Amino acid sequence: LLTLLANTGTPTANVFGGQTMNISSAGFRNVARSHNMKWLTKNVLLDKEGKPTIHLENGDPVKDRKSLYKWIAEQGAIDSFIKNEFELNDGLKVNIGKEKLAKRYGVSDLMLRVGGSFMQGSERYLRTISFMSHALQAKDAFGKHGADIKLDDPYVVDMGLKGIENTQYLYHSAFRPAFMRTSLGKVLTRFKLFAFQSVRIRKEYYKMAKQMNFQDDAEAMKKFKNLMTADLLTLALGSIYKYSLFDTALPPPWDWAQETGEWLFGTKRDKERAFFGTYPYPLAPLQVITPPVTRVPMAIFSAALNNDWDRFMD
Repeated sequence: LLTLLANTGTPTANVFGGQTMNISSAGFRNVARSHNMKWLTKNVLLDKEGKPTIHLENGDPVKDRKSLYKWIAEQGAIDSFIKNEFELNDGLKVNIGKEKLAKRYGVSDLMLRVGGSFMQGSERYLRTISFMSHALQAKDAFGKHGADIKLDDPYVVDMGLKGIENTQYLYHSAFRPAFMRTSLGKVLTRFKLFAFQSVRIRKEYYKMAKQMNFQDDAEAMKKFKNLMTADLLTLALGSIYKYSLFDTALPPPWDWAQETGEWLFGTKRDKERAFFGTYPYPLAPLQVITPPVTRVPMAIFSAALNNDWDRFMD
């Protein structure tokens, strides 16, 4: 977990992909305003008389970025998965505490605190901005009357939470298919749920645009065009600049399409490395549906089939 998450590349790609979804859904203006504390204070947090419009659960007024983010968290914007899944478990905490070297050099607390902070911090940021931008979008839907609707209005809060669900996805058990909720299912489908959600939301955007007969002035069509434009631009840049941010942050199903192109039409080396080189060349696309738990057995299978054990031994 630490080697995967404790690096700057993971949250950078996460923020890039997450903000693409936010902008496609809520619009660039609302995402930009969600970062502009001066605008938010004047137009959202204070009324015409300069009095606070929303308060924290303890009664304190929301008047700055810190208290606003705390209020958003109190509305349920931060998924329990983000709060708990990236934190190291108690068993590891206890065992690290027992190690003499860890105590002597003071690395135990640092490991536990920093280990999941990269991914956790980026997820908290994305969900906060997603909630705020979709809440502003909900207010805008009422035109000039939207200025009189407070941020804590149940409808506005609900739209903010739905915005998170549609753009950042939810990962706790209630939003997993039945098999994925089991212990075996969690092991077999680790990291696959994001891929399924990514494909699903793009399918839904297409279906909504189709229901409106792809009319340019329809809100559903605008969202579909924004998302497809961003996806195709990322795909193009990822194809030009290999191993760049655009390549690593390319979401499914577009990364599958890119890998399929290399698998079918690439050089011999490209074909061997397609779909992360998990399987031998003819079977490479099976990586899409292969659970992470089978990586070691599949590496042995691939090495035996190709009579090449160097990569496995490395």
